[in-house]
Amino acid sequence: MNLIIKIEDGKPVDHPLHEDNMKFFFPDLDVNNPPEGYARFVRKLPPELDPMHRVDYVTYELDEELSQEYGTPVWTDFFHIREVTDEELIQEAQETTRLMNEKMAADVNAPVPPPDDGKLYVWSSVTNSWIEKPEDFDELVKEMASKMLELGIVGMTPEQIQNLDPERKQAVQEIIDQLNAAFNTTVINESIFQWPNT
Repeated sequence: MNLIIKIEDGKPVDHPLHEDNMKFFFPDLDVNNPPEGYARFVRKLPPELDPMHRVDYVTYELDEELSQEYGTPVWTDFFHIREVTDEELIQEAQETTRLMNEKMAADVNAPVPPPDDGKLYVWSSVTNSWIEKPEDFDELVKEMASKMLELGIVGMTPEQIQNLDPERKQAVQEIIDQLNAAFNTTVINESIFQWPNT
């Protein structure tokens, strides 16, 4: 896609125009030899930035390298980069937390919304309440799922778990105790194993 930009007093005016639109006014338009008062424009993609930086604003600048490449003055996008402020980091963290809590509420069909205090929560079907999520909760859940697969108890009902041999039953209880200990209260029990077989 070829673009043209209007130039007045050595500065770009407005935004680039598509070559096809310009040909309504200049049927013999040559993008490398545009009419007086216009110049070729070549788009640049925004740079890939780390989470601590972002594009603040964009200006149009004359690019010497592109001008040499195309053999005509070429203007292009110039991205002005700035550091993310502490306030923005806080706002983004709060928004991420809010979205994660809302997803948790939707996933478990919680009857009440989670607290809106900037903290992460999980829903306890045992206490029917929101409980602050421990920092190592995700790792504990992964570890629990791995142990459940290893024990072959995924999909079992609480009644089936009660009929397990003593060794596997003890292993199940250790999984439950470990997760409850992370919350300093009882948030799960054998009902977590009443999942449909997949």
